[in-house]
Amino acid sequence: QHGNPIQLLVHLQDQSQQRATETAQRRSQALIDGAIATLPMSFTAFDTDLRFTYAVGGMERVGKRAEDFLGRHVTEFTKHRPTLRALHRALAGAESTTRTIVNGQTYLSLIGPVRDDRNVVVGVISVSTNITAEVAAETVRRQAEELRLYVAQHDALTGLPGRSALVEHLNTLASSKNGPGALLLLDLDDFTLINEGFGYEIGDEVLLEIASRLFDAFPGLMVARNGGDEFAVVVASDTDQAAAMAAAELVRASFDAELTVRGHALRVTAGVGIAIKHAGGSSSTLIGNASSALSQAKDAGTGQYRLYGAEMRRQVESRLAIQHGLRTALQEHALRLAYQPSVNLIDRHVLGSEALLRWTHPQRGNISPSEFIPIAEQSGLIVPIGAWVMDQACRDTRHLQRTHKMDIAVNVSIRQLAGGGFAEWLEELLEHTGLAPNTLTVEVTESVLMDEIAPIRRAFDLVRAIGVKVAIDDFGTGYSSLARLQNLPVDVIKLDRAFVADLDVRCEARAMATAILHLSAAVGADMIAEGVETEAEASTLVDLGYSVAQGYLFAK
Repeated sequence: QHGNPIQLLVHLQDQSQQRATETAQRRSQALIDGAIATLPMSFTAFDTDLRFTYAVGGMERVGKRAEDFLGRHVTEFTKHRPTLRALHRALAGAESTTRTIVNGQTYLSLIGPVRDDRNVVVGVISVSTNITAEVAAETVRRQAEELRLYVAQHDALTGLPGRSALVEHLNTLASSKNGPGALLLLDLDDFTLINEGFGYEIGDEVLLEIASRLFDAFPGLMVARNGGDEFAVVVASDTDQAAAMAAAELVRASFDAELTVRGHALRVTAGVGIAIKHAGGSSSTLIGNASSALSQAKDAGTGQYRLYGAEMRRQVESRLAIQHGLRTALQEHALRLAYQPSVNLIDRHVLGSEALLRWTHPQRGNISPSEFIPIAEQSGLIVPIGAWVMDQACRDTRHLQRTHKMDIAVNVSIRQLAGGGFAEWLEELLEHTGLAPNTLTVEVTESVLMDEIAPIRRAFDLVRAIGVKVAIDDFGTGYSSLARLQNLPVDVIKLDRAFVADLDVRCEARAMATAILHLSAAVGADMIAEGVETEAEASTLVDLGYSVAQGYLFAK
């Protein structure tokens, strides 16, 4: 009254609970922040202006404390465009991930929107984790995988792409619009002689030099080592026949210069097979065609090249038809054996015989062994065919031995002989048929002496160990040397028909026949002359010192 207070109203409110709640919230947030800080990740939140409203964990990577971020705009700390774009996308309601590198460390961030109860975007949250170790591990894994693929697809010696890389390259180009124009396959001539004559280290250096020359001759093109002493060149697309032949000439020119390896001057040549890709043709067909052409080139002599064409295609089709017919003949027991006797030239007494394979085709009639045997060799059919021949010859001979003293000689492919387990299989067959081992001779052609000598010697030793004799057939027409022959355990050498024909009128043939007879004596082998067709030839052989022969003169 009169300006003086007459009543005092006091409102009292107990805030201890509120303060306790706020304290608990702060403690809880501190606990949460502390827990988050122990995780290998950081959490940041932003308002709709992209100002920091929350930051926990990992702030030290930019030299700041968490409170240094609050209220400040994100662009004060980063100009990383992918991150800024992701933040703006989050404001628009989209989630995204980014990678950033800070101080050499790689971080993966998940950035997304924060929504209220009405599903309205009210901010952005970002969760980041250090993935440097994972990235490093993935890099190591990727590099290891790349190295594995490189090793798998490249030749260890030359560094050139290997066969798998060549096939992959051809497949890729075949599926493209143009595709490869031509494939050249190269095979070094008589490379085995270099390995055996100078050693494998010299051989490897020769391969390195050849690889280098081919690489230089065809810059920018696929040059690959197709295995062994075979190389491949993939020529550019849209290559015609003339361009492919020119490429083959370039290959031949790259071999012109003499190689000098560790003081050895070497002249190396190669056969080349060429195949041109046609529309719709597969890479496997291209490789097959080039292989067929290479085979033709090798047959033509050293340093030759051949182009796969219509005539060669007809020859391939013919070979495939013969191969199919042989397989059918084997299954249907349509093959048969003929026996050519070997006789004593003095009294014409029959000493034994050689089993000769014969095949009468249902449409073509009798097909020469010189035509179908090579195809059987190439296709692998020679193994089951050879097994049948050996089995049948042993049975037939054992039957004849009941009334006649008779030995038998059977031709064996190197595929059978060196394929593993041949001697064991033969021993079981002899036991089963009852044929005495010392009445059987296994014949191999002289050409096998061109192969690596060690496995052939082992195969010969195993065969002779069971009591079976070994003979070298068609001797004198191949490229074997005395050094090779004297290192092999051989019981019989058979003089090829080429030295017997007109022996009575050819001085040079008589000289060769005499030399080979002396050679056989030097290595302790018996001698048989093949292909005797006239009495004059037989008489001349006797004069030269031969005692055993076979041929049409004695039986056809």
